[in-house]
Amino acid sequence: MLRGDSTELPLHQLLLALQSGAPVDKIPNLTWEDALGIHANPLTFVPLSLDYVDLRPDLMVEMVMRYGDLESTLPFNGCGVIRSQRYSRSRAAHSNASPAAARTPAARN
Repeated sequence: MLRGDSTELPLHQLLLALQSGAPVDKIPNLTWEDALGIHANPLTFVPLSLDYVDLRPDLMVEMVMRYGDLESTLPFNGCGVIRSQRYSRSRAAHSNASPAAARTPAARN
């Protein structure tokens, strides 16, 4: 589990470590478990700003204009259920189907 408000860079480090088989004991903000128990790496990745994140407002505006849905362009939303509903609405808008039809199992296949 990654702790903290901004975990993009530690997550990237974790994915690289898992891919290469490298140890994870130096990845900041990571809590992990192995045969020896639960370990909590120091909470050292605490950025003062989010200037390192590329949010691309121009691309967000283009997506809103294309699909008519601001919520689906947000990089995070905090809830998997809402994410799937937003995704369904975005797909429905793109395919000119109704949002209710896009949420039916047949429409998702």
